[in-house]
Amino acid sequence: MEESFFMDNSQKFCSHCGQKIQGNEKFCTNCGAALTSEANTNTNDSNVDVNETVNKAKNFSSNYFAWFLKTLKQPSEVVSDTHKYFGMVSFIIEGIITAWIMNIFASPLVDGINNALGEADNVAAWSGFARTDYLNLSFIVLLIFVLALTAIRVTAGFLSRRIEGSKISYLDYANDLAGITNITLVIELIILLFALISSYPNAIIMMLVSINFLFANVGYVFSLIRENSHLKCNRVYTVALSFVGLSVVSFIFSMLFMTIVFR
Repeated sequence: MEESFFMDNSQKFCSHCGQKIQGNEKFCTNCGAALTSEANTNTNDSNVDVNETVNKAKNFSSNYFAWFLKTLKQPSEVVSDTHKYFGMVSFIIEGIITAWIMNIFASPLVDGINNALGEADNVAAWSGFARTDYLNLSFIVLLIFVLALTAIRVTAGFLSRRIEGSKISYLDYANDLAGITNITLVIELIILLFALISSYPNAIIMMLVSINFLFANVGYVFSLIRENSHLKCNRVYTVALSFVGLSVVSFIFSMLFMTIVFR
């Protein structure tokens, strides 16, 4: 049977007979037992940890995809046993796609400025950034902007539900809203495909954007009225106030964000 040796500080000893081991012998010179290094044990443990992480990631992705398909088929139905971060994953993916689309449409603007300005002025205007560098930076800025607006939207809906008397948690509401509006993710993927073909907004893209905007707003309203309200006031006013609050906060944030970015 293969035995391992143990270490005491920098000294190595046979775990079978306790004999001190010199160098990197593979067998104990006293009893002849086979020695397995601690490094091999640590490597095996690391491999097990990596495999567990990979398996968890596979299970999460497969469960998310199953949940995503269910919400596309029945967006008005609540999917039970949903992972608490599924909604956040949808919003992050949607944010990446939206920022990508906006960045594609920003590309002709950058090219137009580059053509309008002289080379010296161009360097000064873009602070030495090349076109690719600027577009990469703008994508990051747009992604932060889109995700922040999404967070404001989820927070506004969550607060409205809590004001109505619901005990729903923030992540559960995020799952609720994402489950209703996951169709917008599919629409944005289609918009992205058209944007990659034509970097200028055309009639088809504008029509898809309008449909996407419609589904997003209908989903937001439905997420507010899904449960029975405990308020005495009519729900029409609750939804209207939620939209007004969301619009005001989003507008203020957008102005502050652009002021910080373009100052």
